[in-house]
Amino acid sequence: MKLLGGLLLLFTATCLCNVDCDIYKKYPVVAIPCPIENIPVCGSDYITYGNKCKLCTEILRSNGKIQFLHEGHC
Repeated sequence: MKLLGGLLLLFTATCLCNVDCDIYKKYPVVAIPCPIENIPVCGSDYITYGNKCKLCTEILRSNGKIQFLHEGHC
């Protein structure tokens, strides 16, 4: 039972550590239509982005050098 709980926790943590930017690849980086919502996320550059779309813009602009760290402020 502990093994199952550990695997579930690992799976959940893995899912939370990624952000899917594939839907934004069809737009030029300078024209990605991000919604006006304030759901902050922290990037690996330790900058807080207003939402996942804005982080994806920076991820694509940096060619993947910047990554998603966690939800919330850095």
